[in-house]
Amino acid sequence: MIFPDEVPELGFASLAVRAGQVRTQEGEHAEPMFLTSSFVFANAAEAAERFSTATGNIYSRFTNPTVRVFQERLAALEGGASCIATSSGMAAILATCMALLKSGDHLVSANAVFGTTVSLFNQYLAKFGVAVTYVPVSYTHLRAHETVLDLVCRLLLEKKK
Repeated sequence: MIFPDEVPELGFASLAVRAGQVRTQEGEHAEPMFLTSSFVFANAAEAAERFSTATGNIYSRFTNPTVRVFQERLAALEGGASCIATSSGMAAILATCMALLKSGDHLVSANAVFGTTVSLFNQYLAKFGVAVTYVPVSYTHLRAHETVLDLVCRLLLEKKK
């Protein structure tokens, strides 16, 4: 029998199927799917409390137990402290830019990124005062091309091979 304080360290394959899972009182083997847009409140006071403290489930676009398991599992697989799941790659890129960049910042990007990413940078980030420099993919190695990266560079976006 394994006691709670003696839980073995999980390997990569076990993390891929077990990380983030918390069994409900039903004792399911795999995590349940919460296919709902919203959650029930016992009364108006409970609803007000959840909306004011942002603890507990309110609406699936904010929190959802199924998404939470996915985020915790992905963070465990990547060795990260946490993870944010988005609905698309473009949403992930926009969320990253909005979190890290502000007016006056400089982004250096590989010129081989997805075309819509270029549109996002040129048409929208520019409106917020973020400068963008595109460099050839082979040019993005930091040590070899320090001239492109200046003191106000806040984000370097490379294309993975």
